[in-house]
Amino acid sequence: MYTFFKAMGLNIGKSILEDDKIELAKEVLNKAKLNKEFLLPVDFVIADKFENTANKKTIEFDKMGDESSFINLVWDKTEVPIKVEVDYVDKLVSQIEAVMASDEKKKPYFQSALFYYNHGKDLQKAGKWVDAAIAERDAHYMVYLKAEILAKQGDKAGALAAAKHSTELAEKANDAAYVRMNAELIKSLK
Repeated sequence: MYTFFKAMGLNIGKSILEDDKIELAKEVLNKAKLNKEFLLPVDFVIADKFENTANKKTIEFDKMGDESSFINLVWDKTEVPIKVEVDYVDKLVSQIEAVMASDEKKKPYFQSALFYYNHGKDLQKAGKWVDAAIAERDAHYMVYLKAEILAKQGDKAGALAAAKHSTELAEKANDAAYVRMNAELIKSLK
């Protein structure tokens, strides 16, 4: 679990992790973004020592959203909820807009399209950006995102064509998860 947190850029202190699996964890997290669900533990027990007699406290994460979450500090029969809010979406949108409008030669087309899609932003821009990403690299996960964007825009024919192409690419890449995801998308479009 801490390997995933480290892959997300979180400070894990002296917690045990698998350093050699951080890149794999990043890959799994990137794929999970397309599935929209990836479950990690919601609480942690901290202690002053690794013994049964240790003073223990639990930190729970609850109602986690994109911009807010509750952290509950629990010990004995006491619980203290703390709401944490961050307005990162608007900040990232302005940063994405600046990068995409810049003269940079290498732009984060796929990541920007994915962010816009996941946060209900301008799907026209997301579509243009994913097309630019696909022009650079015709990858199954990028074409799948294109299919999702087209489906959300109501372009069933375009979404079906993209999902079928993504399926072909996913089969070549031996990525059963994307083959399944495309099959589900195709079924939902019929």
